Amino acid sequence: MEILSKAMVATATATASTGGVDLQKILKIISGGVGVVGGFMIVFGLIHLGMALKDSDHGGGQAIGSAIGWMIGGVVVCAAAIYFTTLDMSWVSA
Repeated sequence: MEILSKAMVATATATASTGGVDLQKILKIISGGVGVVGGFMIVFGLIHLGMALKDSDHGGGQAIGSAIGWMIGGVVVCAAAIYFTTLDMSWVSA
């Protein structure tokens, strides 16, 4: 616990000495992570769709709908990641 508190104090000191947190860098990191999650959702949906089409003789209509839902969800998440990169944080004072 003592090590964690020392690390937090060191981080706060470093942040104060550099003039604050760079929100653009934080948004870039977040958007990268969100984009990866969206990509995984699209790939999972494509795999799910392929498996549903392969087993279409077993009434895979519900599985096809679920797969399409995963892909649409992935596209929405990727769009959110792109939106994060367009946010303007210049109004935040340093």
